[in-house]
Amino acid sequence: RRTAGAMAEPLPEGHFYDAEELNAGSSGGLPSALCAVHTSFGVPSSRIDNLFYLDEGATIMYAAGSRVHFYDVNTSKQSYLRTLSGQAVGAVAVHPSKQYICVAETGRQPVCCVYAYPSRKLYRVLRGGTERAFSAASFDHAGGKLATVGSFPDYMLTVWDWKAESTVLRSKAFSQEVFRVTFSPFVDGSLITSGTGHIRFWRMASTFTGIKLQGDIGKFGTVELTDIRGFVELPSGKVLSGTDWGNFLLWNGNLIECEVCREGGGKCHNGAVNFLTIEGDRILSAADDGRLIQWDLQAVEAAEVSEEMPMFELSPLGEMSLAGKENGRAEARLQSLARAPDDQWLVQDGAGALYKADLSTQQAMPVLKFHSGPITGLDTSPVAPLAATCGADGSVRVWSYVERELLFTHRFGHGASCLAWAALNVDAQARTLVVGFVDGTLRVLQVCRDGLRLLAALKPHAARIQHVLYSPDGTLLATAAADGAVFFIDVVASYAPIGYMQLPAAATAACWAANGESLIVSHGHELVALEAAEPGTVDSTHTFLLPLAAKPLGLADIRAMILSRLTAEREAIRAAAKAKYMQEHPAPTDDPELAFEIEAARVELEAEEEAARGPVAAPELLVARSLLLQPDGTLLVAVDSGSVSLGVWSLGPPGSAPAQLREDTPVTCWLGGSRSQRYVTSAGVDGSVTLSPQMGGPFWEGHLHQSLRLDEAGGTITRLSFDEAYLLAASTDGTFFVLGVQEGQPDTSAAGAAGLPVRTDDAVPDVESSAYSLEEEKQKAESDARAAAANRAKMTVRERVVDLRRRFNALLARNEAAKPGDRLAREMLLVDPGLRERMTEETEGRLATAREEMAWASEAGAVAVAKLQSRFVETLEVEDVTLRGLASGQTVRSIRTPKLADWQVEAIKAVHAIIDAETSARGGTAEDGAARPLDSRGGAAGGGAVGGDAASGGEGVQGGAGEGGEDEAKEDGMKISKAEQRVARRAERAKVWAAFRARQPADGFSDPADVAAIEVANATLGSFSLKADPDYVVPEALRVNAQKKRRQLVLMDEGVHAIKMAYNDRFLDLRQLKKKIIAGMAADHERVKAIEAELGVKARTSPPVAGLAPEEEPEERLAITAADRAAHVAQEAKGGRFGGFAGGGGGVAPKAATAEAVPHKPSGADDTPQFNSPIAEAERALRRARLEFELRGLLERRARSVTSFDAALEELRAERFRLLADLEAAELRRIALIRELRLLKEFEKRDSTLASKLAKAHADKAEVELRVSDCQEKLSAKKVEMERMIAADKAIMDQFTRAVGERHKAFDALLKIFRRKIKRSRKPAEGSAHREGGGEESESDESDDDDDDDD
Repeated sequence: RRTAGAMAEPLPEGHFYDAEELNAGSSGGLPSALCAVHTSFGVPSSRIDNLFYLDEGATIMYAAGSRVHFYDVNTSKQSYLRTLSGQAVGAVAVHPSKQYICVAETGRQPVCCVYAYPSRKLYRVLRGGTERAFSAASFDHAGGKLATVGSFPDYMLTVWDWKAESTVLRSKAFSQEVFRVTFSPFVDGSLITSGTGHIRFWRMASTFTGIKLQGDIGKFGTVELTDIRGFVELPSGKVLSGTDWGNFLLWNGNLIECEVCREGGGKCHNGAVNFLTIEGDRILSAADDGRLIQWDLQAVEAAEVSEEMPMFELSPLGEMSLAGKENGRAEARLQSLARAPDDQWLVQDGAGALYKADLSTQQAMPVLKFHSGPITGLDTSPVAPLAATCGADGSVRVWSYVERELLFTHRFGHGASCLAWAALNVDAQARTLVVGFVDGTLRVLQVCRDGLRLLAALKPHAARIQHVLYSPDGTLLATAAADGAVFFIDVVASYAPIGYMQLPAAATAACWAANGESLIVSHGHELVALEAAEPGTVDSTHTFLLPLAAKPLGLADIRAMILSRLTAEREAIRAAAKAKYMQEHPAPTDDPELAFEIEAARVELEAEEEAARGPVAAPELLVARSLLLQPDGTLLVAVDSGSVSLGVWSLGPPGSAPAQLREDTPVTCWLGGSRSQRYVTSAGVDGSVTLSPQMGGPFWEGHLHQSLRLDEAGGTITRLSFDEAYLLAASTDGTFFVLGVQEGQPDTSAAGAAGLPVRTDDAVPDVESSAYSLEEEKQKAESDARAAAANRAKMTVRERVVDLRRRFNALLARNEAAKPGDRLAREMLLVDPGLRERMTEETEGRLATAREEMAWASEAGAVAVAKLQSRFVETLEVEDVTLRGLASGQTVRSIRTPKLADWQVEAIKAVHAIIDAETSARGGTAEDGAARPLDSRGGAAGGGAVGGDAASGGEGVQGGAGEGGEDEAKEDGMKISKAEQRVARRAERAKVWAAFRARQPADGFSDPADVAAIEVANATLGSFSLKADPDYVVPEALRVNAQKKRRQLVLMDEGVHAIKMAYNDRFLDLRQLKKKIIAGMAADHERVKAIEAELGVKARTSPPVAGLAPEEEPEERLAITAADRAAHVAQEAKGGRFGGFAGGGGGVAPKAATAEAVPHKPSGADDTPQFNSPIAEAERALRRARLEFELRGLLERRARSVTSFDAALEELRAERFRLLADLEAAELRRIALIRELRLLKEFEKRDSTLASKLAKAHADKAEVELRVSDCQEKLSAKKVEMERMIAADKAIMDQFTRAVGERHKAFDALLKIFRRKIKRSRKPAEGSAHREGGGEESESDESDDDDDDDD
């Protein structure tokens, strides 16, 4: 068999690894088979995508700790698959064919293993996917690719060709935790990841460098950022995801198309949505509110929203709630779902259960029950195969680990934090549990056959209880809390409180001393022994606080030992370095003096290096993480310095040196021993558990749990069963394993829960969740006693004051009853005459102080409001205003219109100035060329009228003049008769027709201009230039540049602004009309009430509309009306901030009833007596008829006003929809113009560059042409000179021929001599000798016709 690793060739299809060879076994010296998993009770309740159905629904698979669990639903049997490295499982996935399962691990450089199913043979090993841990994995729908996502620190997304064990693509998924990764079921090469505050859409895109992973981050826009745990891709390609607040988000690409809620604006779920899937034509969702809800798939895909309805409302097709399915637990938090072959769903409830749910029958059957969240306490019975656990979910559970079943669960209102099972010296029946809770409550429980019975309940602490420990003799119970308090309780006296000691920091570990007289506690960076308080020796009348009697133990000795070891290690390293240096650089033996100097220099350099390194620093943050007292009295201490383990040490009697028993271990968070003291167990924060006969010797080690955070609430707890045949381990990751110990012999004679009595009523009432702690209750009682004494003293003083007031009033009465001459003046009876003035001055002073104190806050508020106004309101022409109908219920909104910026105003003015200048240059008027804003349909305002006038020409003017003449004739009155007017008009028309006929051309006449144009057309026929022609030149008038394009943008901005303002003006006019209608309706209503009262009929009209709503007048948001001030004053008075004693003083006395006390007299009635004469009866009938007619008219007018206003609002609403469509089109046109402007700017840059190059080329061409001309002139001169020289040479040759004669026998030799070329040598350099035979001239036999002559 081949081992895993990088291979040059693909693995064969049938290749399997030997997992036993690759498995990481125990490294402690004892065989790995010493302990084997017997059963597992824990499930990571909050993990998503951790639940799968296999083989026809009989087996479910989930990961917990370092094992993948296979649970048979029919037989309840479990089997396990251990990870290859022994570390915890990070993620699991199932192949679409269910023939392979993927197990992605954690740890350093974790691997991703693919196993064949059901054989569970190791098929493929994928390496290098992440650094520390995998967080998600998923196969694609074809099964050929696998996607994995890493956790901190790299968050790497990797796509694998898993059968070839090769990486296809890699990319960083995000910078925060990723919860899920899935392949698209509809588009190959597409993936989706989601996690903390993000969702990302990936595609495998082909680039010029190959295939790359490209991811688009989902943009939330105006929607609040949320974690996304559940999502599903719809057949249309859109993605539906959940939110933290319970609604759905519909994504189109990486943008949110809409938010989905329930009809009426309610939330889809009342909690975070954790799971979404498609089931047929429905979408199934599960959330933290415990509900499974079905939604219409087609409705979601066709979701549309508008400004009036920004959220898409949807009604569920059906829902099912799992809340309350378990006794004592009302909540449910659904995390994952798995579809069973029998059309049922396996549901993972994060509150602590697995259910098999049938949506059609609304029935749910529990499959597994477990702790929700961390398991914080674990202990075993000293006489029976029972174990008790407690968790952060507030439950205490009792298990039969041999029978692999949960016996019962008892729930409390707060989370439990620690637990201990009392020994036999406390309870001879071994049925007592003591449990500490996070709210500081301590409960003593009795284990029964069918539940837990409350024996005692008290609240010794106000903070989380972290440790509960019985003394060795069972008479005392010590509790240690997170606030540093250590409480001692008398067990014999029915758990009566004794007192507590306050430590500077919370206790990280605690254990009793062997004699039971002191409690050894580690807190902060100290290890001390607290002297236990004896019952009956403490006076707790006023407080439970005891003096701190702490004796320090040997933690300082351990620190000194560590420092000594570090110093020795440094010395050894230095000695080795010195020996290596001396070996490589031996001292010279022939020169002792030089050798001495070299050694002295080396010693000096060594001293300098040692001084630079400084002294060896011992770890300052030394923490005793766990304690265990051995039978021989030695204390085992697990020490670390934060995140670095310093091993396990043994502390003996005082004076003895500590000894290190184990090193190179992870930070140890638990030390425990068996009841027979035969074994020692430990647990590390890396999830490891060890078992050894003695600390320091060989041990068995196995990784069971996930790595944990090192804090006060985290850790792994290990216990051995009473018969030492089982090792139990529970952790804060929610996992709970029971391992069988190979050397142990199970005690089959011990009775389980069946031998326990049935539960009866609680012995004591439970503690209220809002109760005070024991010390707080005592201090509250003391405070109440002091307050009662103070109240009694105050009542005595008040009674004295009342008596003095009574006596003073009696004196005043006697004084008033005395004779006028005997009476004393009122001022003479004043005890302190200046009291009132001093009180007034004091009140005014307090008011001035209050004004000064509030001045800064008032000014700061005003400045803040002004800033907000200037930033968000003053920049708007019209803000977003909603106008409601009077009776229709319809609404219409204004169009939010920002003000034109200063630069826009200046740009508009500049553009209009340019247009006016261009129009004037063409000979027109400024009005003809000025741009007019667009109307609501996009055309020019008034364009039709202008076009009509231009087309009419002079006729329009004449028509206007004629009408004017007629008006003047009318003004003349009767001076001209109608017949004369008709004759005059007829004569005028005859003149016009005569002039028109005079201008009529003769037959055959041709306009010269038309003739010339026809000739030009005939001459150029067939040469019409098309834009596609290579030689086509764009006319100047049709050319566009950046300036013209910028002008178009400016004019478009002006036109759009004008369109919005035109609509807003109509909108504001309609709002003003509504104000007037409301005011008129209020007046009419008062008149209607008066008429109805006078007629004596029942009111038939509803109250009038009470003004405009706040959203209809947002500009009045800061206005304070008289009604607002009155309401504020009333509220303040109600709160007691005004007035004096008993509500008197400072307020305004209520007015006496005036108008209300007077009976209502109808309008028109008088006080004259009523006579029943026929005339009076007729008058009353006539008045009644008039009033009824007036009433009908008022009601009809009101109905007409309401109907007319609602119709106008509906018309304006329809116009707004049309206008919004036009504005959207205009915005698209504006975007196109901006892009064109950018292109034109780039083109201008290129044109400028090309123009400069062209100018340079023209200049270079001119220069070249000038040089060519100069060369041609020189060449002509040379030609003339050459012709002259050729003529001269010919004359010389003629002269030579004549002198020698052609027939001379030596003619050729003489000619050769005559043509010999004479070369003149250069003068030699100064100081150098002439070459031998050298002279000033030398001769050459060569001849050259072009040589110059000697002159």
